[in-house]
Amino acid sequence: MARTIRAMSDHLPPCVLENLQQRLECLQLVLVQCLREAQESSQQQTHAVQTDGSSIDVPDRQPILRREHTGARAPTEPGARPESLYERMLRTQIAEVHHALAKFKTGQYGLCERCGQPIPLAQLQEMPWLRFDYQHEAVLGEETR
Repeated sequence: MARTIRAMSDHLPPCVLENLQQRLECLQLVLVQCLREAQESSQQQTHAVQTDGSSIDVPDRQPILRREHTGARAPTEPGARPESLYERMLRTQIAEVHHALAKFKTGQYGLCERCGQPIPLAQLQEMPWLRFDYQHEAVLGEETR
């Protein structure tokens, strides 16, 4: 593990690592706040309307983003509302940022998870949550198609 930490600090100077870590922490806070706001907005936009003594659900104004329109599974809890595509994307991005922050603790931040080689700084500055260098990201993209 000491070798991994040394490799990380050899590849990226401490001030650059600190900057990237701070950016990830700020991004995580913003993403969590966006998720909260999306959940609150979705709950407010889906409500019951009384018409002639009966109740009907009125969906939000962006049905294309709702789970039932994306082919995703419906919620399993009774009365639970479907999660929007936007909310799922936020959750995925939060998980990626969390994973990147955890790599700082192990000294593996900035190293490709596929080959262990350093990810170029320009790539990390563009997307600090990257797990793979562009070469292996492209390979993984082709494998999932």
